[in-house]
Amino acid sequence: MEIQKNIPIVEMNHHKSKHDEIRETIFSMEIGDSVFFNVYKEAAKFRGRAANYLRSMPNFNKEFKLRTVEDGWRIWRTK
Repeated sequence: MEIQKNIPIVEMNHHKSKHDEIRETIFSMEIGDSVFFNVYKEAAKFRGRAANYLRSMPNFNKEFKLRTVEDGWRIWRTK
């Protein structure tokens, strides 16, 4: 293994990602609001992110329900 010196660190690309859109949506939703997904994997990702916030953020008290609907899946904010 060769040690190299004076190699600059590559800067991280701080562009807006889908995960930022999920976060913005979760924090913007009011009780009774819902989001439709036609791909289950995307709905599950959204629900997972909300569950992670509920577990890891003490002041996050929003709850969401995922249900199968015609042509896809819908997530409602319930609390």
